[in-house]
Amino acid sequence: MATFTKSGIGVAAFLSFTLVAGNAQAIPAFARQTKLGCNTCHTIFPQLTRFGRDFRDNGFRTPDEVQQLLKKTAPPPQTPPPPAQDFWSFIPEQIPFSIQAKLHDAINPKGVVKSDFQLEELQLQSGGTFTPRVSYYLHHHLAEEGSPGTLYTGWVRFNDLWGSDWFNVIVGQFELPLSLSPEIERLSSFEYLAYNRQLGANPWTLGTPQLGVEVFGQSQRGTKIWAGVANGSGLALNDTTQSFDNNNFKDVYARVTQELGESFVGGFVYYGRASATPQDSGTFDDNFVRTGADAKVVIRKFTVEAMAMYGRDNNPLGTGERRTFVGGFVQGEWFVTDRTVVLARFDGVHQAQPALFAAIDDSASAEIFRVNTLALTPGIQWLVLPNIKLGFEYQVRQSREEDRALAQLHLSF
Repeated sequence: MATFTKSGIGVAAFLSFTLVAGNAQAIPAFARQTKLGCNTCHTIFPQLTRFGRDFRDNGFRTPDEVQQLLKKTAPPPQTPPPPAQDFWSFIPEQIPFSIQAKLHDAINPKGVVKSDFQLEELQLQSGGTFTPRVSYYLHHHLAEEGSPGTLYTGWVRFNDLWGSDWFNVIVGQFELPLSLSPEIERLSSFEYLAYNRQLGANPWTLGTPQLGVEVFGQSQRGTKIWAGVANGSGLALNDTTQSFDNNNFKDVYARVTQELGESFVGGFVYYGRASATPQDSGTFDDNFVRTGADAKVVIRKFTVEAMAMYGRDNNPLGTGERRTFVGGFVQGEWFVTDRTVVLARFDGVHQAQPALFAAIDDSASAEIFRVNTLALTPGIQWLVLPNIKLGFEYQVRQSREEDRALAQLHLSF
């Protein structure tokens, strides 16, 4: 009996340390830093309110802090410069860290194993400001689905260069500026299908974080603009080129958003080139574009989010044939209380032609990407405490063999 008790205590201690919540912007250190309640920046974490989006886009500073900084005038000429030792003595007072994870019970009605307890991700996160002019963010997956994890995002941002809110520069690895975030701020545990659709041997998707440089600017009326250049291949060393890019072309992208109270509307475009090397065939180049629009409408307790996208690859199979798709999603949310949300999302992706590619010598079997993919995902989430969330979602797929449900426990400390 004593052995069982000690084991139980050990398991409880492990769970209390590791079973912490899912997505990156829900770092409790921000609440401790700003002395604001969690519901100031979040509806139900990790989804952001308008204030939370502004806090993020201001480099983890409140709008008042930004305005006070921009209104400061230069010191009079007679003011003596600071002593030289002040430069060498600068050390940030604190760097907040958070250990987080996702614990799910994955239910596969058609699977061999119908119920599977999973630690989806164990994450190390940190974010804040070194100085009012320099912000940073780190989101590292320590473990993913039972395997060692990788860096998801990690960047440094230089705020209000030349005293202008229209010129902020981010350097590092970051999610592309999509108002409906592929992961970090996504309320549902299921990924957006359109973000992760690829059209052939080119593995690039809109949901993959990119390594590059991004410029961001905004007005006091809620207009926000992003523009950037990126490798287009994520943070991974290319074995062939021994570089972090697989060609000499840098991908370019831009986005504009107009905030309208808690609602917003926006559009984006991404243009890139990639070198693809499918199995048993040579390397070929592929030019591609993704463009679309998204919006969020908030009416009291009801929220509707939607995204529509067009994708085109000019040579995704190495045959010179173009492939296209259209896709997107619409999600409705009913906040029954400030702690409970009922949600439902419909995803759809349609390809004009299947992406079919086989070995050049025709000795290998072909791989066919489904032309259409449809999914319906209803769910419910409940905050037990501001940092403890329970949830359940069931995704019904077009191919019913792929139906899946997730029972969720998310905690954050």
